[in-house]
Amino acid sequence: MIFSRSLFMLIAASSILACSNINQNSLLTNEVTKASGSAVNKVANSTDLNLSVNLPAEGFRVGSNINDQIELSGECFSSTYPINQIIAVLGTTPLTVINVHNGNDQDHYCVQGRFDIILQGSQLTAVNGNNNIKVSLVGYSSSRQAALIPVNASRTINIIKK
Repeated sequence: MIFSRSLFMLIAASSILACSNINQNSLLTNEVTKASGSAVNKVANSTDLNLSVNLPAEGFRVGSNINDQIELSGECFSSTYPINQIIAVLGTTPLTVINVHNGNDQDHYCVQGRFDIILQGSQLTAVNGNNNIKVSLVGYSSSRQAALIPVNASRTINIIKK
């Protein structure tokens, strides 16, 4: 009985200590990527921006129907930028990107490390061919100054329109 009570007290004390505040720089994070600073450092850093797109093994193929939609999803890390957007460009033409999380929210595409967007099939110009689309995560300051887009925050995907 004394042993079980001691064990209980030890477990209770450990739980209380485990929940105490961290006073020093912590490397604990729930983000996919390793941030350049600690969880305590709240300075936005463009090199921390990261984007990965979940691609089907067979590639993207869409029909010629003008109403076809392409839904893209994946993982993202927007550092501590107060505003983040995902943009898509076909050649030099910007494409309309719809935020699935909240279509009206144009400031927060990366939500809890994930993104879901929709592109309209009607925007694809190459019929029976390849449409190479560059998808990028952009971080913005509160005054809407865009950060430089590092290489790990952009992906090029190929969508074949029949």
